[in-house]
Amino acid sequence: PDCAMINGVRVDKIDSKWISAKQLSTEEVASVANPTEQTALAQSQFKFNMSMDLDNDAIVENFYVGVFKTKNAKGRFLIIEKNNKIVMTFQREGTAGFSALLKYKDELRWYKCMQCGDYEKIVAIKGSYLLMEGE
Repeated sequence: PDCAMINGVRVDKIDSKWISAKQLSTEEVASVANPTEQTALAQSQFKFNMSMDLDNDAIVENFYVGVFKTKNAKGRFLIIEKNNKIVMTFQREGTAGFSALLKYKDELRWYKCMQCGDYEKIVAIKGSYLLMEGE
């Protein structure tokens, strides 16, 4: 990641440890994917940003994923915005690589691997958001 801003917000305001971050996009991921992965991505329902009213309060949330870097680590993030303000940030240290969102029935899932089935469900509960292991 090499950006100092995400959606107009300085990365150190999102997390004080972040040095840089980048929101993922189809173009960004396709540029580093091999031809087989590019085809799989094009045929998938994966999204790198999504808008929906997950908590059913008639206000749409915006969800987007990307990668970040700190002084000593790197990883993936998921940001949730509501009314143009960040209300929740989830991060997973490790590889700063692929992650994407997938709407499945009434759930929103955060995948960190294009070929595997591992994901976390994003759940809205009492005005907050949680990640739960997928089944």
